Amino acid sequence: MEPVYLHGMDWECPLEELAPHVRFIRGINWDATDLGPPRQWSPTLTLMVDLCLADPQAASVMWGDRLTMIYNESFVQFAGSKHPNLMGGTPVVEYAEVWDSMFAAIIKRGKENGQATRHKDVQLFLRRHGYLEEVFVTYTFVPIIGPDKSVVGFYHTAIETTSQVLAARRTQTLLEIGNQASSAESIEEYWINILAAFEPNPIDAPFVVAYEFSETIEDGSSQNSFGSGRRSSSTASAPQSCCIVGAIRRAIAQLPTTFDVLDNYQTFRQQVKVATTTGKVLLLDRADGSFPDWLYEEVSEDTEKTCTRAVIVPIRPSPHEEDETYRAIGFMIIGLNPHRDYDTDYERYIGLWTRQMGTSAASIVLMDQEVRRRRQLAVQLSLSAESQRQTENRFSKFAEMADVAMYVSRQVWNLTRKD
Repeated sequence: MEPVYLHGMDWECPLEELAPHVRFIRGINWDATDLGPPRQWSPTLTLMVDLCLADPQAASVMWGDRLTMIYNESFVQFAGSKHPNLMGGTPVVEYAEVWDSMFAAIIKRGKENGQATRHKDVQLFLRRHGYLEEVFVTYTFVPIIGPDKSVVGFYHTAIETTSQVLAARRTQTLLEIGNQASSAESIEEYWINILAAFEPNPIDAPFVVAYEFSETIEDGSSQNSFGSGRRSSSTASAPQSCCIVGAIRRAIAQLPTTFDVLDNYQTFRQQVKVATTTGKVLLLDRADGSFPDWLYEEVSEDTEKTCTRAVIVPIRPSPHEEDETYRAIGFMIIGLNPHRDYDTDYERYIGLWTRQMGTSAASIVLMDQEVRRRRQLAVQLSLSAESQRQTENRFSKFAEMADVAMYVSRQVWNLTRKD
């Protein structure tokens, strides 16, 4: 028999005829809670529970002095791992990580003067999926007035807006990257401006460190690889060493100033080599040993607030990711928000940031190449003019010392046909 979705709780209907969530509520030992057996519940509580179950939003009823909770099926997803203990429990215990700092005052104010509360897009840090998670919620707390006009409980709704808020915040960083990079006129300005773009977003980018590649050329000297653009030949040396060009929210004095990327003896350097060769973003995680110790920095005694994961972002000035003819000019190490999982959305935005930085670098590479080309052309023209001047000087000296008369003439021949 198909489950029946009744209008409100039916404590007498056979369980097999009820919807799963209603069966779950029926299965709670309410006698052991502050609410007592359901047959003794007040008409007000029964009415509010019926309203809660009919509400399409995530909603709950918090009843009595301990705010004993009953919630609908939509609230289950919001509660996460707090379900099922939250049913018949108290939020004072189950939401201890935020209760005193966020909600105790709201409840006190509501009990004292019956004042309802609605807050939009509030940032909370909830433990509902095994870690302290950054969550944004639009919530309401509406006091429930009993027959004696006292507050007997609260009707609570919670609409999660995390996806929207995170998307707006990360999109703003994408815009900052574009705005900052577009004003750069040199490689030095590029790195400075790119780092500045991450300054306003310390949550999604707890720290950023930038390294620039150099390459060894045939004469043994070293040059910056920024302006090299396309590989001139198959024998051109790949970038093999790098040096730090800047960092935010990390002290440069505590970071390696330079290292050899071709050193295969350390996991981090192998990761850098793979990322810059393939053009792919790679994850560094302290749990698997790929997150280097020199990047780790405890921000407080609460280790859950400490960043333990980051990504290596190669900066490749290529118009297309699959274009292998462009080499990376450097890479960035971007710390990841310790209060968010590195999920598909987070990864997608990191990819957008990467492409934006690569596109911006490409324009500066082209500009740098054009400047180099003009300088080379100017040098060639100067050398050509100097060579011509020297030739004329030698000819003049030769003519002065010669025993015969010499002159240079420009003859114009006029050929006419005779009949």
